[in-house]
Amino acid sequence: MTTVTNPQESDDKAALHKRQLTDKERAAIEKTLGEPVMSPFNDRAERFRRNLIVVSFVMIGYKLSGATLETFEPFGLRFSHIDLSSIDLLLILLGAYQVVNFLWVSADTMMELRNRITGTRLAFVTVGKFSGEHGDYPDDPRQSSLMTWWKHEAPKIGALGNMADTVIAKIDAADAVLKEKDAGTLPNLNNFHQALGGVKNDLMALRRQVEDAEKTFKSQRIPVSLERYERWFRVFAWSQIARAAILDFLVPLGLFVAGVIILLIM
Repeated sequence: MTTVTNPQESDDKAALHKRQLTDKERAAIEKTLGEPVMSPFNDRAERFRRNLIVVSFVMIGYKLSGATLETFEPFGLRFSHIDLSSIDLLLILLGAYQVVNFLWVSADTMMELRNRITGTRLAFVTVGKFSGEHGDYPDDPRQSSLMTWWKHEAPKIGALGNMADTVIAKIDAADAVLKEKDAGTLPNLNNFHQALGGVKNDLMALRRQVEDAEKTFKSQRIPVSLERYERWFRVFAWSQIARAAILDFLVPLGLFVAGVIILLIM
């Protein structure tokens, strides 16, 4: 059989160019993964946190400084000889309103936080595990990460090489049958053999490319590197959690509690 050599066979890797992601495709993947790092609180929670700190400082400063309020004129109405206990009660009620809103909004915000940078936005899938092209859906949603996705997807690459081998075997079988026939019974039989040989060469080049990709995807370097990354990211995540818990959550609440205590005992 006459075989036509593919002129690009010596440079298979150069012939198969790496496909670049479009902006739309990249945006879809980013949407699936979510934001890498989220602010501990959204704008609404930040507003209530700021208001709570201001009210707490007013409560503490009002008592510690010994300030008095002789007259009060809201909306054009004049109040005089105001009982200081009324001011204390007003500040406590105002602070209580702020702290209830702050706690509620903070709880909602904490439920939105994702402390794994490579995990997917969705916490779980209620219908099936094929709802996202780029997502990973482990049985434990907290284990969603790039490493989990890679370990699940990498073994699928090997099936492409088996498919190429199957096609090549079928072409060899068909070619063997044609060789047994009389060449004169089919027109342009040599051209058919040449075309068949070209297809086989292309499939063999594809199989080599798939084997190279399979070696890359299944390389132990990838999971080891990702495990090392995840160890450092856990430190980063805990640092974020500690900062949010202490500076953004406990400090405002502590100031409010201190203000209430000072108002009640002084």
